[in-house]
Amino acid sequence: MSRAIPPHWAPSDITSKIAQAAHASRPTPRLGRKGFLFLQKSAPNAAKPPERVKIVARRMVKAERDERMDVTHALTPVKQYMAGFTRPTDLRTSNWFPGGAYVAKGKVYESPVEEAYQSHTVFILESRYHIRYGVGRVDAPDYIYGVCQEQDLPGVLKAYNSSAAPRWVLEDMDNARWPQGPQRKPQPRQKWWVDGEDLRQTLRGLKSAAPPPDLNNLNKDEWERVRPEKRAKPILRSKSSSNATIPPPDQNPSAPSSSRAFHSSSTLLDPDNIVPDFYVQHKQAKAGREKDAEESDREELQDSPFLMRDLSDGILSDEIEASTRRQTSKIPVEFEADGVIVHPSGFVVPTPSQSSTSPSREPREGDVALQTAAVAERVAEEDLADVTAETSSRRGKVPSEVRLEDGTVSHPSGFEPPTAADEFEHSHLGVRPLVVGGSKRGLHTTALVRAAEAEWDFERARAADPDAKYVPRSEYMPTLAETPFWRPLVTLTVSTRPIAYTLLRLAKGLPTGRPFHADIDNNDKKCRVSYINRMRSLRLHRVQNLTVNMAGVLGGLRGGVVGIRFEPDCMGRGVAGEGLADPVPYDKRVVGVGVGRWYALAEQWKELLRDREDEVLADKPFQIYDLDEFGNRYAEGSGEVVPWRARQETKADRLKREPWYAEYQQLHRGPGS
Repeated sequence: MSRAIPPHWAPSDITSKIAQAAHASRPTPRLGRKGFLFLQKSAPNAAKPPERVKIVARRMVKAERDERMDVTHALTPVKQYMAGFTRPTDLRTSNWFPGGAYVAKGKVYESPVEEAYQSHTVFILESRYHIRYGVGRVDAPDYIYGVCQEQDLPGVLKAYNSSAAPRWVLEDMDNARWPQGPQRKPQPRQKWWVDGEDLRQTLRGLKSAAPPPDLNNLNKDEWERVRPEKRAKPILRSKSSSNATIPPPDQNPSAPSSSRAFHSSSTLLDPDNIVPDFYVQHKQAKAGREKDAEESDREELQDSPFLMRDLSDGILSDEIEASTRRQTSKIPVEFEADGVIVHPSGFVVPTPSQSSTSPSREPREGDVALQTAAVAERVAEEDLADVTAETSSRRGKVPSEVRLEDGTVSHPSGFEPPTAADEFEHSHLGVRPLVVGGSKRGLHTTALVRAAEAEWDFERARAADPDAKYVPRSEYMPTLAETPFWRPLVTLTVSTRPIAYTLLRLAKGLPTGRPFHADIDNNDKKCRVSYINRMRSLRLHRVQNLTVNMAGVLGGLRGGVVGIRFEPDCMGRGVAGEGLADPVPYDKRVVGVGVGRWYALAEQWKELLRDREDEVLADKPFQIYDLDEFGNRYAEGSGEVVPWRARQETKADRLKREPWYAEYQQLHRGPGS
């Protein structure tokens, strides 16, 4: 039904006066230089009948889409930005309010189709067996979200469990863990105690056990066995210092040690109270040299440093004997043996005397030499006496393309790659046969292969591999009639299609729009059992919240939903006060909830839903029933079959009964059909 404005808007005197005043204040159009009027709009071109049909169809779809958007806004939390500030939600229905954007622009309203205001069911299907995914993902069941009319649910389930299912559904069934196929290998469970032992008894035994040994002396015997021997230079000591030695360390390993032992280096340090032998010898030599001649004294002064002489004059006496002490120095990390630098660990340090040529370079150089010799031998066999040439072994990249004198590109082997030298006129394609015999290059078949869309037969490719770990469709397809692969987990039956589309859109993710797996830690996703149960619980919890919220707004919570319709001839709730006086009828606001019998926690989930009925203002907001694996519903407790609602007659059905419809079908099919 097309109308510019709703029929119940009665024109008032104030509206007509405002229109007359606006028309009177409009400026008088003036003529231009060529006699044309300014501010004069040309008449729009009249649309052809096929285009008018498309325009009307787009308006009908838009009316239903605007209603769905308003229902979605009623169930979606308001977005926050700038530290918690919010803004009012834009309602699509407000464009049709008096003074709205669509009314001011003179847009034409089209009512939605009648099929949109019949009962529809939102279903969530879960696979019976687990699906094998790629590397890094555990085997888990897959889910299917969809919407259909209420009476079509058994047929939809039958179609999904057949060969007529969509392609991605068939691929999921191909990758499933069927009972007759290969199964997942269970991971071995790690045990921390032997079978038959009690955990508490083991813990009590650990408390009464002996204390552990000292950590400072732990593994001391093992370290003494593997510790390398230390080499020290011999220490020269005088007779008086023979008794002044370093006291040996405590050799008793069982004695407790309160302080950490000092870790010495490979050299043995001497105490500072021992005078080195160098000073004693220097003093004795000085006393003997005083009796010598002046020449020997001069030689002594040249050999002996002045610093040592001053120290010996000021510190030492004639009766003190001392031994030498070697200076502490860093252990050399590499030493020279037979002209080669060797590391103490055995590693030979590379020196400039060694060649840096890699081992793989020698065979390559030998191959080049063999190729050169082979070419020379071939030239000698062909007796090319008039040709004087020589080959040089130059290592370089072999050119993949060579440009000839005429500008064409050629390969050294003789192959001519496709170029733009020969063009095929688009006007001749498909009109006359393509003749390429006279062309310089042959027809490149790559373009033909890319232009043709090839459909790969996965089933045929898998049958060629007898060792593939899969179950072919010919084996599991016959079993789907009795044991369906896709089973209904939960269904929601509502009165209109826009409400069903809203529930379908919001049930696929969290309230913020994030996917369900985003709330699970990556490490927790590796646990197969917990990941499967948590994903199912998240989906069911989201569906339960949406069901309660939808029943609440249909019962009048927060003023209800603005713009919602329950009949195709309605403009929408709230437009010019429509639908605000009376509450929503019971058959339009009740939500039918079906839960699969096969689900182990079905009774607990239904009990939780009943407990939340108090959150809804209206009475009896839910109709809860059971579902079997084929989509049939049963009443709770009694187990009686609850039939699905029959399909209502629409305008299209009424047109088919018209006498001209048979003639129209015959003309549309053509005389030969």
